Amino acid sequence: SYGAFPLDRDKDMDIRAYRWVINQLNKGQPVVLFPEGTRSPNGMIKAKSGFAQIALHTQAPILPVGITGTESMGSWGRVFFPTGRLKINVGRVFSLPDVQGKPNKEIIDSFADMIMERVAQLLPESYRGVYGHQREAT
Repeated sequence: SYGAFPLDRDKDMDIRAYRWVINQLNKGQPVVLFPEGTRSPNGMIKAKSGFAQIALHTQAPILPVGITGTESMGSWGRVFFPTGRLKINVGRVFSLPDVQGKPNKEIIDSFADMIMERVAQLLPESYRGVYGHQREAT
């Protein structure tokens, strides 16, 4: 489990997982999140916005990472017997700007897209999926 916290995918919002992530970040611990919630065989899919809400709430620094080659892994058993190559591109750390008051869904969604655009810039165009048409991230 490597310090992982199981997410209840049957819930729209797993409040226990949300609180666990916030707690880890508040203690200065790094947390790895996969905002799309699953792997996609044909490029990036629209991210769920909860990760952006967490980033806004904690003001934790964000390190975008683009991973390619997971399609050759197949099942999780392939982690131990890989048949392909993974490529990991790491971007630059950044933080979200401060927001006055409670951010609404539109603001949270726009920050989620901004973060995902930075991840997309770390991937070949064929992997960018729904973020392939986005502007260059700065």
